[in-house]
Amino acid sequence: MTKTAQELYSERKQRIADVIALKKPDRIPVTASFSFFPARYCGYTFADMMYDPDKIWESMLKVLDDFEPDQAMNPFGSSFKGTLLEILDFRQLQWPGKQ
Repeated sequence: MTKTAQELYSERKQRIADVIALKKPDRIPVTASFSFFPARYCGYTFADMMYDPDKIWESMLKVLDDFEPDQAMNPFGSSFKGTLLEILDFRQLQWPGKQ
């Protein structure tokens, strides 16, 4: 029998809650910080990940669907900063797609 999305979510939520409460979970939870992996996995450039929110979102959803981690980081935390860094005239860092 295939589990519903709600059932899978409830299992993951309980798994994480058990670990936080120092209880023994049903299995070891997997937490992923994919960073720029979704770009490589979906055939996008790292510059795409710094400037194109649609490609970031699309690639992250594909990675989450394919790998099914129990928890994942915000995909916009480590990417989609290119325009902001340009506006700030940030010079201490080079990033993909910087002109």
